[in-house]
Order: sequence, then C-alpha cells, then structure tokens
Amino acid sequence: MTKPLLVVDGDSLAHRAYHALPKSMRRAEGKPSNALVGFSNFLMRLWQAEGPRAVIVGWDTLFVPTYRHELFAGYQGGREFDDELLEQLDLLPELVRSFGFVAAKGEGYEADDFLAAAVAQEEKNRGTAVVVTSDRDSFQLASERTTILQPTRGVSELSRVGPAEVRDRYGVEPGQVPDFIALRGDPSDKLPGARGVGPKTAANLLAQYGTLQAMLEDGRFEAQAEELRMYRRMATLDASAPLPRARRPRHRDRPRSRNAGALRRRLPHPPRPRTDRCARQRRTGQCTSALLPRRACAGLSGTRRTSRSRPPIDVLTHPALARLHPTDGHPESSKRLAVLLEAFPGAREGHAAERIAVERVHAPEYLDVLATLKEPHWFDPDTVASETSWTASLLAAGTAIEAAETGGFALVRPPGHHARPRTAMGFCLVNNVAVAARHMQAEHGVERVAIVDYDVHHGNGTQEIFWEDDTVLFASLHQWPFYPGTGGPDEQRETTVNVPMAAGAGDDEYLSAFDEVVGPAIEGFGPDLVLVSAGFDAHEEDPLAQMRVTADGFRELSSRCAELAPRVAAVLEGGYNLATLPRLVPLRSSFSTFAPSRGAMHQTCQKYRQPALSEHRQRWGKALTHNG
Repeated sequence: MTKPLLVVDGDSLAHRAYHALPKSMRRAEGKPSNALVGFSNFLMRLWQAEGPRAVIVGWDTLFVPTYRHELFAGYQGGREFDDELLEQLDLLPELVRSFGFVAAKGEGYEADDFLAAAVAQEEKNRGTAVVVTSDRDSFQLASERTTILQPTRGVSELSRVGPAEVRDRYGVEPGQVPDFIALRGDPSDKLPGARGVGPKTAANLLAQYGTLQAMLEDGRFEAQAEELRMYRRMATLDASAPLPRARRPRHRDRPRSRNAGALRRRLPHPPRPRTDRCARQRRTGQCTSALLPRRACAGLSGTRRTSRSRPPIDVLTHPALARLHPTDGHPESSKRLAVLLEAFPGAREGHAAERIAVERVHAPEYLDVLATLKEPHWFDPDTVASETSWTASLLAAGTAIEAAETGGFALVRPPGHHARPRTAMGFCLVNNVAVAARHMQAEHGVERVAIVDYDVHHGNGTQEIFWEDDTVLFASLHQWPFYPGTGGPDEQRETTVNVPMAAGAGDDEYLSAFDEVVGPAIEGFGPDLVLVSAGFDAHEEDPLAQMRVTADGFRELSSRCAELAPRVAAVLEGGYNLATLPRLVPLRSSFSTFAPSRGAMHQTCQKYRQPALSEHRQRWGKALTHNG
C-alpha cells in the first residue's frame, strides 16, 4: 500500500499546543517552549501513527497581507497573538526542517493555501494525502484520495473527515464548501456571508442550485452578488501556492534529528520518536485517541490564561433592554442594564429571537400568555411581566443565541435560569441559556452542550428543561438551602451536577468545588460547546444572598470555564448591586467563536465520561453542603 503524504497546518497546531501545555515550560535562556515542545511531540506522533512517505508543514506569514486582506478589510479582524507564542512561531519552521520535513511559507499565502497546493500535486500524481488542520475551510480538500485529520480536543484527539463526513456535517459536497462558506459566512475569519442565511438554508440552496454562481444567475441575492463572489474567492484555497520539494527522510522508521542543532538542544525535553511502533491504520470517520496525553481538566493543572493573552471581551446587549420590561422598584430592574451599557459603550447590539427558537424550550400556551399581556401580571410573588416584557424576552433570548454563535457575553435582562417550560419564575420569563443551547443543537448541529451556572440561586428551570436529556449536562454551584429550594446534594443525575454551597462560602470554596467536581464532570462529558449562566449575586456585596465571592473569584471562575471546551459563551443571570455589577463582567474575553459540531469525538470521550460522573455522584450524593 502506497504511503500517504502528510500535510500539516503548522499555525493551527502550534496555537493548540501553546494553549494545551503550561506556559511555565521554559528553554535554557528562560524563553517559552510550550508551543515548541507540544508541536514537536504532536508531529512525531503523527509520523508514527500515519507512516507517511514525506511531510509538508504549511505556515502563515502573519505580518504580510494576503490577497484576502486586500479584498476585504475586515478579514480576520481582531485577531491577537501573545508575544510568547509569536516568538515560538518564528522558530517552528526551522524546527520542522531540522526533522528533515518541508516547511512551506511565503509572502501573500496562508498555511491553508500550501495545504491545497500539496494535495493538488499529490492527487495529480495519483497519490494519497492526509491533511492535519483544525480549519474547516480545508474540508473542500476531502476526496477519495485525501482525508482530513481534525483535532477535536486540544491536540490530543483527532477525527477523520472524508467526503461522507462533509456531507453529514454540512449537507454539501466538498467541492461546494467555498460556496457554503460564502453563503453562511465564517465567524473565525469575520466573513459576514449572505444576509439571513444560516447553515441549513445555505445547504438547501446548494442542493437546489449546485453552485453560488447558479443562484446569482437566477437572480438570488442580487443586492449582494459581488460581495458573495468575493467571499467565495476568499474561501477557496489557492492551490497555486509555491511548494518546496518534499523530501523523504533519510531513515525509514523515523525523521532525522542529526541536523537539529542548537535549536532542539534548547528545548527542555527534545522529542524522541519511538521506533518500536508500527503505523496505525484507521478508517475514515474513526476518532484517534491519545496522540498526546489528554488535556488537563480545567482547574487541575494550575495554569491559567491571563487577561493579557485574551482579546477584549465581545459584549452583546441592546439599549432597549434598559427601557423594556419595567419592574418599578424590583431588584431586577432596568437600572441593571443601564449601568452595564454605560460600562460597555462599544457593545454590539443583539437581535430578537424568532418565536420558533423559544418554542424549543417553552410551551406555546405559556408564550401566548406572555405575548398578549396588556397590563402587569404577576406569575408568582417575585415575577412580574407587562406589555413590553415579551419584546424584551425575545431580545434577550436572541442576544443569548448570538453570544453562543460568536463566543461572546450576552448582557441581557430579564434573566432566565429559573424560567420553567410552562411558566415564569424567580424574575425569569424565558430561559435564555436554554434557548441558546437548543438553537445551537437545532441550527448548527452541535451535539453536546454543557451549561455551567454559578448564580447564587439554583437554576431550577434549566435543570428541569434538560433533566431527561443526555445531550446537555447542567452543572450548578449555588447557595443551599436557599431560594428556590432545589439543587440539594441528593438531587443528581448522570448529566445533572449540583454542588450546593453553604452560606458564607467565598473564593476558596467556589474554586475548590469547581476544580474537584464541575471541571472533571464536564471534561468527562466532552461537550462541543459550553454556555455559562453567569450570575454575580454570589458577590460579597450583593444584597440578595450571603456569599463571599470577590471580583477576583469571579474572574477565576470565568477563566476556568473558558478552559472547558473549544467554544464557550456566557449569558448574564443575577447580580443586583448596581455599583459592583459592571466590574464583575470580565474585561477580557475568556470565550471563543463557535464552529460546527465535531461529532466523531464522542466515541473517544465516552470512555472518560462515565468515571467522572460516577465519581461526582459518589462525592456529592450525600446530605452535606460544600464548605470548602
């Protein structure tokens, strides 16, 4: 059997390695080495696993614009890189060459373009290729001769993507991927796409017309025709990128290391490929486990991303939420949004959800009541609604959906986590985080969602909505016993993780509970997306509870949540001290942009899921509260 050409997106994997390994790893002169070591280990294990005839690693030229940047000024806008990562990115092509592999890099081209050029050359010669990248633009390269290996958890697990997997995920053929991206847009590259078109509509249109050009010739998207042609050109990988000659390593069983020189000697632990293993053969669609050790559970490694390493937070809200749904002296008042709008003047405006999105969570008859109110109505002694509350609820739910799609923080009211399927409760009318979770599953193909709720009150509504659903894990840290009376230590299920906290608990108790219970349970569950019900009423100065969490404690909770999955977003719940609320929202982003689901990872995640959740039930299935 002919050995494949291994083609690697160097920047993509270096970024993952940098964030997967501790930043405390240093070279002899004190400079960082975590990306160098992680990338090298990963590359060696790819070599062992795939047994390629040669290796080409493509690299971006970060500070030289490509034709894509010249076509569209907003392309990849807002991307920032740590200085320590940039320093290692400069060294990695040299390290790749020291192994006897090819490093392809050139002004005006991106790593993806070199991947496309290598695949085109290999297929022309009737060879086979394995492409390793986390960028879904590369799905256009999938064919009978080319398989995509896509990291699904850090750099430790891979899933194989061929033409059938592209069809299953997007409903299009690999050759239609550029058309699909042009229509749907690409949040990671900041391509807007066609107005009003999501993944399902894009796939349906391509099933009908075959190509974007055929749609435009039929008069579709007339006002955006030139824009969409431009987006398609930008989404198409450039197979004309100039490739260096792919060299075959000198030794049959391992890359050469004789010429690595001083560069590799400066690494703390130079990677040494094992020569006692044969290449493992895997079928398309099978998930490859443990190419590297599993990423450490959130909160257990002791390493955290600092605010300096994250871009400014992407805040979504709407000024109308400070006017709609008046509550007249109620703790959940419009003033909460007013102070947040003042604190975040550059926040993006969200949009109202469609009713169908809310009906995925709430009974139509309840929504009919909410939508037709003409005067104030009290659903319970705490929860009032009036004529504009339905408008506010749709706006809050829609903004939560947009936050889930873009990895942002939705600052909205009314809050949502007490809202039950058939009624309002506890200041909450529509369960915003549940609506966002269901939307991501229904519209974006997300299979597994984890919801972390650290509001001081138990999110009984969210728990009830997902109680029988094993595709959504709900984990809550809350004061107990306390309103609403649910979430006690015996109230647990396989995908319900309640961590009751005694009154007076502070940073140490919360972070310990997160590290010992919430993080491992979610890591074992293996979600595609984590949504955070971010309530700040456990703060030491909040008037509605008796907790002692500080601003630093909330920042740590936010940082820990950000480590739980590749895609994380947040939705505001409680927090009723108007003086402290604005400074409790993180100023730097802990969250990351949504990309479509990667279902193949779940075969591997399943073996970790049951032990973590079993341990959680044994530890917390007792009539005790957590006192730290």
